[in-house]
Amino acid sequence: MNHDPINLLERFFNGATSAEEERTLTEWLRDKSESDPELAEYYRSKWAATNGTMDSQTKARIHARIRETIDGSAPEAPAPRRRLLGRLLPWAAAACIAVAGFVGWYNYAQISARQGHLFEIYTEKGQKTNITLPDGTHVWLNSASKLSYDSRYNLRSREVNLVGEGYFEVAKDPERRFRVNTGNYTVEALGTAFNVKSYPGDRTSVTTLFEGKVRIDDGDGFTTTLDPMEAVAYDTVDGGFTKSGSGRTQFAGLWRNNELIVESGTTLEKLTELLDREYNIRFVFRSERIKQLRFEGIIKNNNLQNVLQLIGLSGEVSYTIEDNTVVLDEKR
Repeated sequence: MNHDPINLLERFFNGATSAEEERTLTEWLRDKSESDPELAEYYRSKWAATNGTMDSQTKARIHARIRETIDGSAPEAPAPRRRLLGRLLPWAAAACIAVAGFVGWYNYAQISARQGHLFEIYTEKGQKTNITLPDGTHVWLNSASKLSYDSRYNLRSREVNLVGEGYFEVAKDPERRFRVNTGNYTVEALGTAFNVKSYPGDRTSVTTLFEGKVRIDDGDGFTTTLDPMEAVAYDTVDGGFTKSGSGRTQFAGLWRNNELIVESGTTLEKLTELLDREYNIRFVFRSERIKQLRFEGIIKNNNLQNVLQLIGLSGEVSYTIEDNTVVLDEKR
């Protein structure tokens, strides 16, 4: 019997450990912190071994296998194994995320698993990420956003919760419709591409469809379907929905290419809120009047310095940068 801890860990996830081996593994884990470099290196090596070539169906099967392990739901599982599963949860969750193909700007995303097996992926201000869910659905998360789902995802249903902004390319599955819950309404899709922008504090929450068809349902009597290049906006103040056709809807997903979209009529005050979210930088106004200046446009090279220079070209605004703060004033 091999008592090497990493070897035992490998055998554990393959379901090949005996009760005695699991007790040995439990004792070893008891002395480990949840940021242990040996364990972290183990999961990094397991992900590297896939060489990024694993197909989405295989990833989904492995994800489901590890998720079942985390759940510890098999009725015949002995009690020691259940206790070991609880101790392994933080690392098992990390492995689940890695092997399932959570790729892209990985270092900019934060991933966590909570008790009850709720998985969360979130980005801070100034960060973006893209991920692949267990069913092969691709998701892009904009700055200051969070996506969450529980361990039953893709078993009987596909439901995620979104706070912030996400672009979805949904894997087709006629038996399991894909749903995004925003807290105010649900977006239901079969196989399609759409963008949902639903930030706390924003007056409007907007869903824009690019391909396929989606259904919007607020759970209180309002339902509508969208065709490609249509959008629906929800007013968080009066609770009303407004549907619009093609036009500027084509710009809704450009943020994935680091293009900054400033809608027509956006005040400078509102623009700085967007920039704070995009760049994680604080703005201070030295003039109340310039807060109401209006801007619009698409900024393709949207580094902060470029954006500030474009604001300065209005001829009415000057700016200085002090530490992590931009001070805006009237141009004298």
